[in-house]
Amino acid sequence: MQHKPDMNEENILKRIKSADPASDMAVDDSLLDGAIASGTIRAKVARQRKAFFAAAGSGVLALSLVTSMGLGQNSPTGLITLGQQAQAGSPMSSVREGSGLASDKMMMVNPYVYNYVAGEKLSDAASKGHVYKVELSGNPASLLTKLAAVFGVDGEPTTQKIDMGTDAASYEFFTVGAQDGKAKTLNLSWIGSGNWWFSDPAAYPQSECTDWAESEDGQKYCSIYAEQKPTPELVPTKAEAMSEAIRIFKSLGFNAKPEQIRVQSDQWGAWASASVQLNGEDTPIEWSVSWSSNGKISSVSGHSMKFVDKGEFKTISAKDAVSRLSDWRYNGSLASSQYDKYFVQPLSAYGSPTTKDLSNDMVVDPGIAIDQPVAEPSPTTITVVVEKAIEVHVMIWDSTGSNWLVPGYIMTSDQGALSPVYSLEDGVVALPPKN
Repeated sequence: MQHKPDMNEENILKRIKSADPASDMAVDDSLLDGAIASGTIRAKVARQRKAFFAAAGSGVLALSLVTSMGLGQNSPTGLITLGQQAQAGSPMSSVREGSGLASDKMMMVNPYVYNYVAGEKLSDAASKGHVYKVELSGNPASLLTKLAAVFGVDGEPTTQKIDMGTDAASYEFFTVGAQDGKAKTLNLSWIGSGNWWFSDPAAYPQSECTDWAESEDGQKYCSIYAEQKPTPELVPTKAEAMSEAIRIFKSLGFNAKPEQIRVQSDQWGAWASASVQLNGEDTPIEWSVSWSSNGKISSVSGHSMKFVDKGEFKTISAKDAVSRLSDWRYNGSLASSQYDKYFVQPLSAYGSPTTKDLSNDMVVDPGIAIDQPVAEPSPTTITVVVEKAIEVHVMIWDSTGSNWLVPGYIMTSDQGALSPVYSLEDGVVALPPKN
């Protein structure tokens, strides 16, 4: 399949070429094959995404390596100060955040307690590793102007101050375009890694109304829509999605190699992403682009950031780090590719309640009213033996909303992959209260 650009697509290509007058980068005329058109962001492929918009670059991905700390400091004094919440993107963050939204009556007590034990093969050798801060790069106003021109988003930017309620009093959130969910929109969050994302709801085909009805106040509305039929012949193939993603990313400043591109596709759409690499290692900072079921580009996301080397620090051994698995403050986030490579979650990793468990501990007497307290079942302890630790950089968030890439481990066992933890020795990271 080869898309032929229409007049609108040719205009978009011209905008990309002229958006940065200082750039001498050649832009292939097939850059936006499939074009950025219009819809609502409901494509099936969007629901398949991993949990990060990520990326880097307002035009040029800058990797600034500036060492500001001595090697192997003996008395580190809190280079990084964590916030009061679980690390975003960590397995525990959704649990902790969700707990504030549900009432006690609706909460289900975890029936398992995990006892993590270091396997015999784990190393007890300490080491050292570099710490990198992810810093904002560029000017948000200039970035918005360029991106709006590239994607054809009309309107003046609006700015909102977001109060974080922490050491960082607020940060700026920028928006260009309509906010009604029907037209192109560009957003920029000027904190952390400067995440920006473009979306075009009209890129998704609209269902035809087959039956109209009228409300009590006389307003007509569609009561039955025609079933949408897939058009797989219009969706980019994996090879096409990879090629187009590389060209799109390059035009916006991120040079991704073919082996970095990850593609998911089916008859309802396609999605391609690539991690920004640090010394050849994938990071959770990723660029992405998605296509709707008719081959239209529905969204593109990226970041405006740079890595700054803060020096080399001592790390604890894999064996000593096992104890950190039970403390959410040591959680970190991984690149999507690392989750795909190492994450296995068989049922045995979490245990399975037996018929005896259900009959003895979890049965509610039908004579007890639903709103009366019920005795909680005693949790079952599961011992998990950590057999292997893979050294990686994990991402953590500090109390001001900044991102850091720090040394860590992915710890695995025969029962499945476990939460990644960072391995910096105590004192480099100032921890909030555990509870």
